[in-house]
Amino acid sequence: KIRNLVEAIHDGVRTVRLHLKTEHAHPGLKAIIPELKEQLEQLIPPGFLWETPFPWLREYPRYLKAMHTRLERRMLAPLKDAEKAAVVKPFRDALNLALSRGGTLAADPELERFRWMVEELRVSQFAQELGTVMPVSQKRLQQQWQKVSS
Repeated sequence: KIRNLVEAIHDGVRTVRLHLKTEHAHPGLKAIIPELKEQLEQLIPPGFLWETPFPWLREYPRYLKAMHTRLERRMLAPLKDAEKAAVVKPFRDALNLALSRGGTLAADPELERFRWMVEELRVSQFAQELGTVMPVSQKRLQQQWQKVSS
């Protein structure tokens, strides 16, 4: 079971990375490449297989599929993608701010929950058909951010 999961994660990462390299062939992707590279770096840092709680690690294939879906859809509807990205951006920025200030997911359960809520919001915005493992909305993320920042 774990082997299958690791293989699915590997395949998903490979697929996303291949699409990220197509930025030269698809000019419409250039604007989101830095954001997706950042997301991939946050999902797949060194040691992620050991450091990521297993319930979240099981969701990685879905997160990677959502990234792939976003890349494909962005080429067809860049304005729609930009609207969806605007919903995620304040929460992505808040997460990055907390992490840049030395916040650690392992030491702060509220920040860790916020981190996974951001990932679920991305799924709900860019690949809604994949579903989420928890209810997410801008309001719910704002409430969770209040817990993190208080």
